[in-house]
Amino acid sequence: MSAEREAILGDSVQAQVYTAGSNLGDQSHLTAAQLPRWLNIAINNLSSPGARMTDGGQQGFGAASNKNVITMVRGYAPMKGIVITLGTNDWANPGTSAQSLLDSYRGMIQHCKALGLAVVGLSPLNRSGGGNGVQHPDGIHTLAQFQYWIEAVCQEQGAKVIQGGAEPLAAEHFADGCI
Repeated sequence: MSAEREAILGDSVQAQVYTAGSNLGDQSHLTAAQLPRWLNIAINNLSSPGARMTDGGQQGFGAASNKNVITMVRGYAPMKGIVITLGTNDWANPGTSAQSLLDSYRGMIQHCKALGLAVVGLSPLNRSGGGNGVQHPDGIHTLAQFQYWIEAVCQEQGAKVIQGGAEPLAAEHFADGCI
């Protein structure tokens, strides 16, 4: 294993593997479990089901309210970078405004960069129901709008961007064959 260490900050897509019937599957199929093999790096997986970037109207919730967790991650080598894959649950949460999403993402990227981390933002993957609008405090927004806003703030802050909307999301694209 190389001395390079990275982190992933995501939601259930990065934290759990589902099988038929929504049973939990083999965790070795997680992206975070496979990257060390593929890239010869160590991964700290900071993902959890239901995770959001914003507090979504629940004070103290969300990654942006808990940035210090990244500061406290320790390992045998300093972290070099982080991949942020949050946004799907922010879109699905009616308590999240567009401005709070932008402010939260901007603050998280700035925090990570201040720690000397390279930052990659992965906007939400397409999913069923993503074309539907969800009522938020500032209007009805689609997943495509959230994808665009996340990509824009990542670019504004000098973070690399992976367009989640351009990535496939079908069972055959996952190591366990399920989504």
